[in-house]
Amino acid sequence: MIYGYLRVSTEAQDLESQKIGIDSYCEKNNIVIDQWVTEKVSGMKEVKSRRLGTLQAKLRKGDTLIAAEISRLGRSSLMILSLVEKLFKRGVTMIFIKQGLNLEAGDGNLQSMMAKMFVCFSALYAEMERELMKGRVKEGIERRKRQGLPFGRPGGKPWLGSPMKPYLPEMKRLYSEGRSLSELAKIFPFTVSGISRALRSAGIITRPRGYHAA
Repeated sequence: MIYGYLRVSTEAQDLESQKIGIDSYCEKNNIVIDQWVTEKVSGMKEVKSRRLGTLQAKLRKGDTLIAAEISRLGRSSLMILSLVEKLFKRGVTMIFIKQGLNLEAGDGNLQSMMAKMFVCFSALYAEMERELMKGRVKEGIERRKRQGLPFGRPGGKPWLGSPMKPYLPEMKRLYSEGRSLSELAKIFPFTVSGISRALRSAGIITRPRGYHAA
């Protein structure tokens, strides 16, 4: 069986971009998805408490799991590595499109070991990127405070004219990768409602659409 796995963090987010990416990859490689497994839940939630945990329990040797990127499995590098290791030992092939990674379960040969090393680096990089972003935003806040400049969204003013504008490209990227509004509010110096208004004004947040597992 070949499974396509899609995850975003909130009901307001759209699974469409991930599905398009997987569909495109499958078309180029003559792959047909047998079943889609989708969920709208934080990546910090334990795997066993998600649909991904249910999928993990029924994956068997020879099955394939395809995801748009490795961070869809979870936000913690330890969580990702633990899941990948379990599935690898069980004989499940894993494909992560963004990383260009096709992790075929093997017998410990060099190719398999190199792929596993790449998974480690990819998971750690995703977590490190999140922490670095939080650090850069914090430094930006401190710098504006020292300069006596305001930060955050000024009340009653359009967000396009506020200090939020320089952050918007990164907000859009993180949101499209599945970060929730609450996660963005922890990274950037703005409220959830302010970030939501900005993304809606930019046409990033739309009516939620999803796909349901068979």
